[in-house]
Amino acid sequence: MKKPVIFLLCFLFITVFSFTACSKNNKAVNIPRGEAKGMFNAGSQFMRRDTRDVYLRRAQSFFSERKYKEAEEAANKALELDPQSGIAYGILGNICFDNYRFKEAEKAYRKAIEYSPDELAPYSSLALTMLEFKRYDEAGDIILHCLEKHPDNDEAYATLASIYYEQRKLALAQEAAGKALKLNSRAAGAHIILAEICGDRYKYDEAIRHYLAARQSDPEFEMEMHAGLGTVLLKKKDFDSSEAAFKKALELYPQYYCAWTQLGDLYTKKRKYDDARAVLEKAMKIDPDYEDAYYYMGNLAAAKGDIDSAESYYKKALKINPDNFEDIYTGLSTVSLLKRKPDEAQGWIKKALDMNPESANALVVRGMIYNKLGNKVGAQTDFERAAWLDQASDDARRELAYLLIEKGELEKAGELAKSTVKLNPYSPKNYLVLSRWAAKCGFKDQAKEALNKAKKLDPGIKAD
Repeated sequence: MKKPVIFLLCFLFITVFSFTACSKNNKAVNIPRGEAKGMFNAGSQFMRRDTRDVYLRRAQSFFSERKYKEAEEAANKALELDPQSGIAYGILGNICFDNYRFKEAEKAYRKAIEYSPDELAPYSSLALTMLEFKRYDEAGDIILHCLEKHPDNDEAYATLASIYYEQRKLALAQEAAGKALKLNSRAAGAHIILAEICGDRYKYDEAIRHYLAARQSDPEFEMEMHAGLGTVLLKKKDFDSSEAAFKKALELYPQYYCAWTQLGDLYTKKRKYDDARAVLEKAMKIDPDYEDAYYYMGNLAAAKGDIDSAESYYKKALKINPDNFEDIYTGLSTVSLLKRKPDEAQGWIKKALDMNPESANALVVRGMIYNKLGNKVGAQTDFERAAWLDQASDDARRELAYLLIEKGELEKAGELAKSTVKLNPYSPKNYLVLSRWAAKCGFKDQAKEALNKAKKLDPGIKAD
């Protein structure tokens, strides 16, 4: 699954690229810091404003402000003056990366390595580019080679953690990020990776702490912090705070496709379907190969009852990335279940759980399959496991409540049914299970009230 962390780390590495002018055949020269005055120290070889180093500083400054056109012009001007400037090629690589010109980015980073072989940044950035092409082994080899030269470099370990994370090797990713933080407790990239891992493991408060630590370690990470917080808050079902966080991130960087995609997911959950489609299409326009956008477009179609379109979007997402996104398989399993194809549904959900045995979403869907096939014990086990793993999962609580109502365990079922509405008041299904429980208990007015709320959210919904 393509994650925002690739973008974040790549932005980080250009900001820490050592500002030493270096060509393949000449000695490194430290660049003075006096551009603001219009010229450098008297007697310096860097006397004229049009020297390579002034253009490099301009390119760096423009890139940090995300003024990509101006940054590219300045970097190219530096290369006219010094065709072997590794720094200029590194900046060009990051400009291309940020604008999804990944083939150009790869060429630029390789040139940067050729002319600045002792610099860490282009190796890390090239490895992250390889992740965009799903060339995981090559990315790993690049960073391991880099670590041979820089065994104590926290940035290299942060990049290695990102590679493992993209391969869904969460334990190895956590270990590599931990090494980065041991070397440098303020390693922002490592905090970002750990925040992603904690979010995936439903440790939402820990994820928030790591996002805040990343921002505190590096002020450049304000946009990334808001986007990351938005994602975690969405998982916690804090919809209003999540929306505010995404909008703040997009205010800082309107091209941040990951934030647009997550905002689309939020709008789907809030049943703002037109808004959801608009922002998901915006994400697709920015990066047509971002599988998450197609996955969430599938969720949108499923929420609207268009199962065929949902299946089509899920398969598009799967075609882009068949290896590292268990939620796509979970979506396809749900579609198969709705089409009354339980055997096919079982095949898809097995793939999801083989990829991530502790996916709460996948466990809920497998529980629904078991329930459909009459395996009540297996269903209850999966629902309880999912609810324990992700305590913000209203889906797990709702399906477990239905099962307990059927078994006559009404006290526990009532607690679960009420909690689903509290967690997610935008889901009509949650009001349905509350209505079912109230009816079983003989609370006619409460049952009617809950059913009316469900129908208000979805006029076409039918009572169980």
